[in-house]
Amino acid sequence: MAILWRYWQLVRLDSSGKTRTDVISRAKNYFEQRYPLVDESDIDDLDDRAIAKALWQVMAQEINAFLCLRCYISHQILQVCIQLNSQFGNHYGFSLEEILPYVLDDDGKSDHSAYQPVSYQILQKFDPERSNLSTWTTRLVKQHRELNAFLLQHGVYLLSDWAILNDTNPKKLQRVLSDFHQLTKPEIASAIALLESYHAIYRQERLRLRQQGQALGQCQPPTTTQLQQIAQLLKTAIAPDAILKRLQALAQLLRQHRIHVRGNLPTTSIDAPSTKPVIETIAITDHGQEIEGQTQFLQNYRQLMLLSLDGAFEKAITVRLQGKSTKAQQKAKIFAIALQLFHCQGMTMGEIAAQVGLKAQFEVTRLLKLKEFRADVRHYLLQSLQAKVTELAAEHISLDRLIALDREISNALAEQVDLLLRDAETDAKTTKSHTTGTIFSRRLCLHLDNRSYPS
Repeated sequence: MAILWRYWQLVRLDSSGKTRTDVISRAKNYFEQRYPLVDESDIDDLDDRAIAKALWQVMAQEINAFLCLRCYISHQILQVCIQLNSQFGNHYGFSLEEILPYVLDDDGKSDHSAYQPVSYQILQKFDPERSNLSTWTTRLVKQHRELNAFLLQHGVYLLSDWAILNDTNPKKLQRVLSDFHQLTKPEIASAIALLESYHAIYRQERLRLRQQGQALGQCQPPTTTQLQQIAQLLKTAIAPDAILKRLQALAQLLRQHRIHVRGNLPTTSIDAPSTKPVIETIAITDHGQEIEGQTQFLQNYRQLMLLSLDGAFEKAITVRLQGKSTKAQQKAKIFAIALQLFHCQGMTMGEIAAQVGLKAQFEVTRLLKLKEFRADVRHYLLQSLQAKVTELAAEHISLDRLIALDREISNALAEQVDLLLRDAETDAKTTKSHTTGTIFSRRLCLHLDNRSYPS
């Protein structure tokens, strides 16, 4: 059912940047003359798609038809911006008033020879045989270059997980996971197998539907059947929900890389910008050896960081599993299972309680003591890194310079480890679908998979 006044009321920004709605008399008169028989009883018989198509067909000859469509588009642009602000504004630190000027720029005037509002661009590319005007407007607003640049600066990349996975090939994935996220070879091989299975099932189905001429629209999450087929290709008994979470975690890694590349933003990479300069200076001996020495040092340092993190997990978990009494052994068994369910399968405390036989979620919270666990990991990680990085640095710089840099190395490592742990803490508070997206969670899951704790 169409809301007819949208064809003669224009949403625009006033001089203070606030939205206002103006009745455009020329558009109202034209619309009422074109649809003179419209009354309350006829409204249900009209739809926006039919109206937009009729107006679009004559807008080149009838300027008021063009104006009616611009009015309609202004309402849709406002709705898209409200939705973007509602979905991302609070979390990523921007307001509705900041994004509206990028796309809500039609003042209703006829002369736009010097500057064309976004509504002009939307109508120039609109084809009523292929889409309705509201969907087309939403799509072009979300693709608006300057708006996207603004959102990228705030860490928002407007593309669904499924679209990101669709347009990423295995070679690209390998480069991103290796060069940007510094994952291990087994992690990368597992991710590539997952992506290839996703392509074989999900993307292939979309290609088949497109060849049949079906309008596909935005990529929707894979169905349960598709997730089961992906699991079959991977030759694993992992449940569809777990496959879905792994795909979302993989898309999150790709999204972080794209945001970094296109928005030049800081990331959660272990090469955190705040500490990287100090770490990098360790490797510099003279100008001629700078690049080679720096590259070699960073490669070794990244490996040290991951190995030290593994060692810190081992020590922190072993401490929790101590105790020879039956009660202590039982508690240790539940702890190891709960840790895996939380970090690797993204379960909530309530879901874990039901899974391990505890009565309430607070019992799981008391059992895991995640804040205390992270503090233990931090302690063991810094203890290990301090000695190993100093030893590594000694291979690249003189003793005098090493002594001078000693305090800076300590501070840099502490900052970097704190950043890693803050990232893990923030991740633990977010929705469960993202709990495997940090280095902390990914590495912990790999560690738990490769260890045999009480069962």
